[in-house]
Amino acid sequence: MSEEEILEGFLSTFYAEHLPPKEILVSQNLENKEFLETAIGCKINYYQKGNKAKLIKRAYENAIAAIERKLAESASIEENLLQMQQYFGLERIPQRIEVYDNSHNQGSYAVGAMIVATPQGFDKKSYRMFNIKYTANTHDDFAMMQEVLRRRFAHMNAENRPDVILLDGGLGQLHAVHEALKDFDLSGITIIAISKGPERNAGKEFYHILGRQSFELPFQSAIAFYMQNIRDEAHRFAIGTHRKKRAKSMFKSAIDEIEGIGAKRKHDLLNFFGSVEQIKAAEVADLMKVGGISKKTAEKIYKYFHN
Repeated sequence: MSEEEILEGFLSTFYAEHLPPKEILVSQNLENKEFLETAIGCKINYYQKGNKAKLIKRAYENAIAAIERKLAESASIEENLLQMQQYFGLERIPQRIEVYDNSHNQGSYAVGAMIVATPQGFDKKSYRMFNIKYTANTHDDFAMMQEVLRRRFAHMNAENRPDVILLDGGLGQLHAVHEALKDFDLSGITIIAISKGPERNAGKEFYHILGRQSFELPFQSAIAFYMQNIRDEAHRFAIGTHRKKRAKSMFKSAIDEIEGIGAKRKHDLLNFFGSVEQIKAAEVADLMKVGGISKKTAEKIYKYFHN
């Protein structure tokens, strides 16, 4: 398939689901240009001189650089996964690594988070968030992690079975998870816990596997950086999920008490203003700009926050 055919195929597919701009700049003349212009609904132009030609050239160079980065990244991941197999004594190069972390605010808004790493990079569509439902003491990180892993393994199948489970925690967390999963089939699954090293220095973490002496990876090695990276991704996802849950709860408590404000109006208000603080700061005239908010409802919202 030629570059021209690839470009035409991309344009027709992409703009079938996205609004087109007034003009599309392309890196070469297209044989089916007029047909595509009619189908997409905008002008498609190729320039060889001037500022637009420079834009085309820069976009083309950026695309090539992005492809090269992706190929280099993939090669790097494969090498890291090979080293991971060697250092951690895995049966095979891991195809699915699940990393778990918990987050809460002094026991409130407790969540567990799971991210997935593969040879192709982070599989974000497979990320999962677990609202802590059954652990009464949400200060107990061990109990929360046990709940998360039990719920995860209850939905295990051949397609989503991990090769590695990585826990953010030390030996205590490792033993707690093994206890939680004692009734599940763990064959072919390696459970690893990662804990902070001396003085919490990044790069000096300890790794714990049941039945093996705890160990460190070579300082500032590629595999050490990779393990830190996937652990940090889980931490970022957990923190982000926790903040969303807290914000949602705060929004609910702040708005739900206003009579006549249902789920749709709450959604419209938050979409329009972006945050509860902005809603609080809004004048009656500003509130009325939101679809479905009458003057009477706007006054009710304003009085609620300012009384």
